[in-house]
Amino acid sequence: MNQMLNTQALIAGLLTGSLLFGLAGCAGSTPRGNDTAAGVPSSLGSSRSLTDLDGASHEILDGKSTTVLVFWATWCVPCRRELPDLAVAHAAHGESAQFFGVLAGEAKHVDEQAARKLLSKAGVRYPQLRDFDGSLAQTFGVKGTPTVIVLGPDGQTRYHGHSLPESWAGLLDK
Repeated sequence: MNQMLNTQALIAGLLTGSLLFGLAGCAGSTPRGNDTAAGVPSSLGSSRSLTDLDGASHEILDGKSTTVLVFWATWCVPCRRELPDLAVAHAAHGESAQFFGVLAGEAKHVDEQAARKLLSKAGVRYPQLRDFDGSLAQTFGVKGTPTVIVLGPDGQTRYHGHSLPESWAGLLDK
């Protein structure tokens, strides 16, 4: 009887923990939504160049376009869930803003093949940058995934959150 109660308590604890983790996303306890306050630079400072999954180099901040950075990971359930919505946002706003996915971490920690499959399935067509040393993630105080950051052409942070903005209107203006 005691063993049965212990097993039931263990299962209840695991379910509760799974539910809480699922609700919080991969970002842990970091607030969701627009959080441009503490720890997030108001400006990138200077243009940064990163290489994408295909080896092409991209300037994150070109001084002309709004930039959307989406920090994500293949193992992050909320990240995977947002991919189709990001594909739609890119299709609607890709001419007025540059979108970049960002996969942070050393090659041994990032499954590029899995990333390509997920992106293809979701219809994502914007470049996926590799932040091998995590310096870009550190610059923006990224604490978990997903993290979405919108930068104006001047490098000023317009949005920083662990979910997609409720509306892209106003965020993607030049």
